[in-house]
Amino acid sequence: MGLLFLLLCLFALGASAQALNIAQVVDGEVWQTTVVLTNTTSAPAQASMSFFQETAGNATVPWNLSFLEVASTQGIALAPAETLLLHTSGIAPNLTVGWGQVTGSVGVVAYAIFTKRPAGLPAQVGTSPAMVSASRILVPFDNTNNNTASMALINTSATPVTVSVNIRTTGGTVTQPAPLNVPAMGHSAFTFPGQFGATAGQSGLAEFYTAAGSIGALALNFNQAGSLTTAPVYNENGPPIISGSGSASNITHAGFSVSRVNSVGGFPTVSPDLADIISGQIGSFSPAEWSVDTTAPTFDSCTVLSVSYPTVGKDPSTPDSLLDAGASLPVSGPGLPQGAALARVAIAKGPVYVLSSASGTLALGGTYTLTGNGGTQVASFNTSATLPSAFTVTNWASLTAINRASPLTINWTGTGFDLVVITASASTTANSTNNNVSVTCPVAGNLGTYTIPQAALALLPATANGTLSVAAGKNPGGTVLALASTSQSFTPGLVGGGSVNYGFFEGFLSTVRNPLVIQ
Repeated sequence: MGLLFLLLCLFALGASAQALNIAQVVDGEVWQTTVVLTNTTSAPAQASMSFFQETAGNATVPWNLSFLEVASTQGIALAPAETLLLHTSGIAPNLTVGWGQVTGSVGVVAYAIFTKRPAGLPAQVGTSPAMVSASRILVPFDNTNNNTASMALINTSATPVTVSVNIRTTGGTVTQPAPLNVPAMGHSAFTFPGQFGATAGQSGLAEFYTAAGSIGALALNFNQAGSLTTAPVYNENGPPIISGSGSASNITHAGFSVSRVNSVGGFPTVSPDLADIISGQIGSFSPAEWSVDTTAPTFDSCTVLSVSYPTVGKDPSTPDSLLDAGASLPVSGPGLPQGAALARVAIAKGPVYVLSSASGTLALGGTYTLTGNGGTQVASFNTSATLPSAFTVTNWASLTAINRASPLTINWTGTGFDLVVITASASTTANSTNNNVSVTCPVAGNLGTYTIPQAALALLPATANGTLSVAAGKNPGGTVLALASTSQSFTPGLVGGGSVNYGFFEGFLSTVRNPLVIQ
């Protein structure tokens, strides 16, 4: 198909269709769902509905949900200004739960009516609008006076998502429960006290955020008698506004790694390593600082981060401060002496933690355990990471320069890893201004090859002092950024309450070329 045809198809989709989500659909036992479709325009329209039934582990399967008024949920015709009420049967002895999606012409809107008919009691009814997906959703909750807040959370993406949860009570206490892992097209329904113990007897605001993918939500509130009412949810964009430090602004990130680094193209090798190092830091970013990295332009799998700032100023993509996790961080694993620990190194923003060992100390395939005994800002923790067993960049000898007018192909082999991160970077200074550019390309390790697009490399400055690095490790989840990650595989608690927003501790084998000519 030609590009023009593809553009016409995209234009037609953008002009004629929209997807609205109904995050909770129930039928059977004492429940019935009514979907209300309305054509708000003066032209004929149509709508189609798809449903997904929850199975084990919050996964779903396609759900052939039937309605009393229509034979098919596809291509439902709507006359100008017409409203259709479509009822599930509601008579099945067993309850079926899931979610639905309405795809319709522009101007078609929808909402759901949930009817509960307890035996011997009047019917109870609540409604909820069908809404578009979002990356961040705010949900007010009220568990006071014997009320119970409940909600349904859906993943509208075709891949699994990790959803961070930030909670701020009306009294100002901030907590960050464990992230929710929702399968592709998955559905999770729960009560707030049951899922988030800190909300029991409390009211406040919950924030649900995913850095990759899209989610939807629906909220309900039940009183002591079991009567229900629906509650609003608010779709938002941008980074989270509730942080684990108790502040409603900063984002915290813990980045730690155990690494062997050389310049000869891989491991194992007879040449000495440049570094065997275990290191990391826990940074506190303002929303503006965090967004510099998270909103950088992308080219295929690559993100290009470019920042300019005065030579006497601060890099706008770096954190405001670094958090204290203790006087040292003990670490154990093959090759390390008993009592080994990452030393706390004080810099202007706070502490970084480093253990540099002699070349060849760290064992290929070895697992290393990092322990924090608690500091003034970060609570105690224990986490582990494993180095890959082998990794070789097979065309390393030919990667002696970067031509910005051409793509660049990297080939590799190895075992014990499922992620390869390729980074080309350069820093230049002119007219008292620093300009830092990095092209970061995280790709699946089993590919064995990746070509950096020319459009990404074209944004690098010309220099004789560039850097090319290729690192292999385990994928911690989330999105790998130039300076951070949205992984939540390592999120230690904070002394002030809650936990770190994002973080990882992973093992990497890295090969680095510097200086490198970028022309």
